[in-house]
Amino acid sequence: MHKLRTAVSALTIGFLLVMSLDYIAFAATGRSFILGKSNSASTVTSLTRTTSGPALELKVKNGVGAPLKVNSKGRIGKLNADLVDGRHAKDLGVRTTVYSYNVSLTATATMSFSLPAVPAGSYLATMDGWIYGPSGASMICFLRIGSLDDRLQQWFPATPANTFFPVSTSGVVTVPTTQDLLVRCSAGAPGNWTDYNDFQVSLTPIDVVTTGTPAARPRTKGSSAAR
Repeated sequence: MHKLRTAVSALTIGFLLVMSLDYIAFAATGRSFILGKSNSASTVTSLTRTTSGPALELKVKNGVGAPLKVNSKGRIGKLNADLVDGRHAKDLGVRTTVYSYNVSLTATATMSFSLPAVPAGSYLATMDGWIYGPSGASMICFLRIGSLDDRLQQWFPATPANTFFPVSTSGVVTVPTTQDLLVRCSAGAPGNWTDYNDFQVSLTPIDVVTTGTPAARPRTKGSSAAR
C-alpha cells in the first residue's frame, strides 16, 4: 500500500512537472503571455484595443535603453517615425533650386533678373554664365541680398579686344528673411556688350555653417614652404 501511494505521488509530481513545462513552452500559443519568460507561438500574435488610444505601451527603467528590440532588417510597412536624426521627411536629402535666365542682349550695359521668394537660411550658391563684350569694356556681376551687392561678386577688368566674359563663381550666402534676391551684371565704358546667354544661379540649403581660420603651419628649418 505504501509503495502504491509512493508511485501515485511520483506520477502526480511528474505529470504536474510536464504540464508546467508544457505550459511555459506553449504559453503564447493560445494561452496567457508569461512575463519574464521566453514565449513562443506558431502563429502571429495580434493585439487590438477596443477603445481609442495606443494598443501597446513599452517602457524601460529611467527612460534609458531601447524599449523594443528586433532581430531582422526587414522593412516594417506603415511604421511612421516623426523625425529621423531630428529632421522631418521634407528636410531629408539635398535640394537644389536652379534659376535660369537665357536671353540675347545687344547694345546694353546692365542685365538683371530676380530669384523670387528665397526662404531665409544659409545656402551654397553658384553663379554661371557668359557675356560677350566689346574691347575696352569691364564688367562686374554680383548677387544682391537686401542692400548688399558684394555676394558672389566677380569683377572683370577692361580687355583690349572683343571677348567672352565667363561668369563662374560660388560661395556660402545667408538670407536673413524670405525675400527676392537680385542677380545683376553691369559693364563699364564703353559699356555695351553684344551678346549674352545661358545664365543661371543655383541655391543648395546648408543646415550648419561653421566659420574658422586655418591653423598656422609651424616653420621648419631649411624649408621654403613657409617663406
